[in-house]
Amino acid sequence: MKKIKTIEAVAAYRTLKALKTSSMCDDAAMRVWKNMKALRSVSDTYDKDVEEAQESLKDDNFEEMQRKLQECQQLEQKHADEGYEYTKEDSAKFAEVNQYFFNQKQKTEKYFSDLANAEVEVAIEEVDENEYFHDRRIMVSIFMSLFNVHANWFPVDGRVVKVSHFDGNYHKAWLPKAASDNEHSDVLIEATNGEMILCRQIAGAVARRIVTYAREEDDCYIDEHLGFIKFGSRVDVFLPLGTEICVKMGQATTGDQTVIAKMKTPVD
Repeated sequence: MKKIKTIEAVAAYRTLKALKTSSMCDDAAMRVWKNMKALRSVSDTYDKDVEEAQESLKDDNFEEMQRKLQECQQLEQKHADEGYEYTKEDSAKFAEVNQYFFNQKQKTEKYFSDLANAEVEVAIEEVDENEYFHDRRIMVSIFMSLFNVHANWFPVDGRVVKVSHFDGNYHKAWLPKAASDNEHSDVLIEATNGEMILCRQIAGAVARRIVTYAREEDDCYIDEHLGFIKFGSRVDVFLPLGTEICVKMGQATTGDQTVIAKMKTPVD
């Protein structure tokens, strides 16, 4: 299985989507359709993340500035069509709108830069997992503060077996009872080596929404987004005993980059 970066998959999908298959032979068209099917979920997930992030970055002035932007565009059209001369008030409005959306652009670019470089803290312990596995598991907990990026990634390649959402409280995410008492979503994954992995998205004291992109019976890949949490949260990964843990207590990690563990039976 060839691995490519998410943004490369998105670009490939959009290129294939733009091709006119009606002019191709059947074999070529079928190859395009198969490749599109393989890449579509990655592209859709990426688009959802962009939409979620952009929505979260809007402030209280966004709608008003959108209205002023439309007014500026109307003034520009009037200037082009009728030779309208801008007033001082018009110039001030142009300056205000330009400054606002320039700042929004800077904020968005910083967000997606942070998405690749965000660091979060880790805790590790052995626990009795009695809901799905009914045995002891190594639980790796990854804590995200308000200042972290809350995109969650699939921990392994495999197949999504079960997705469940549970309503609950909003205790601080680092409290032990948060795992069971807080609002959370469970994603049960069968890795390509046959091992079962549980990934749990947990809302924290501030978070009020968990977004889970995983769908039952879908294939999943380690470089794809599992979901998104708004904001101040935690992800627990339940691994089989004997798994080699590659991180230390309190270590900072980076989404889709830091290797947190290696399983005894390698994942294909």
